Amino acid sequence: MLERWVGDRLHDILGISDKYISQFFVALAAKAVSPDDFVERLKNTNTVDVDQTLTTFAKELFTKVLTSL
Repeated sequence: MLERWVGDRLHDILGISDKYISQFFVALAAKAVSPDDFVERLKNTNTVDVDQTLTTFAKELFTKVLTSL
């Protein structure tokens, strides 16, 4: 399941994993129009530091969400 994958990856990257955070990331990715738009949306939340590792994860998540719709 996508949310579980997101939770596992967030735990690896940020050291946290939560059902609601995973749902938020998936929903935000679904609203984005491109991987870069998703990264910008994450930056605009001011909730996580968007570094290269998170950017790579975000782009991978965007692709997974796009193919699951």
